[in-house]
Amino acid sequence: MFLVVCAVLAAAELVIGNGWIGLFLVGAASLVGAGLAAPRSMPPWLATTLVIGGALIGAMTLVWTVIGGLLAIALIAFSVMDTRRGDPPPSPA
Repeated sequence: MFLVVCAVLAAAELVIGNGWIGLFLVGAASLVGAGLAAPRSMPPWLATTLVIGGALIGAMTLVWTVIGGLLAIALIAFSVMDTRRGDPPPSPA
């Protein structure tokens, strides 16, 4: 959903609005997409970092919309939960 919102608003900004905002949204969508499509051979923390970076850039760009910030927060939370789920359980001391 975050990628769709970024893509639609980026297209609108590039066509009728400020080109810089559109470029930031394209960058945010690219980072999130790269993090979500990362191969399993890539360290999970790197994929999570890409998703968090893209979500923060997108949220700052979409600060005037409430839904953009809420989607970014949800995306960050789910990404961190997914990364932590892949960690082995701590060994008893």
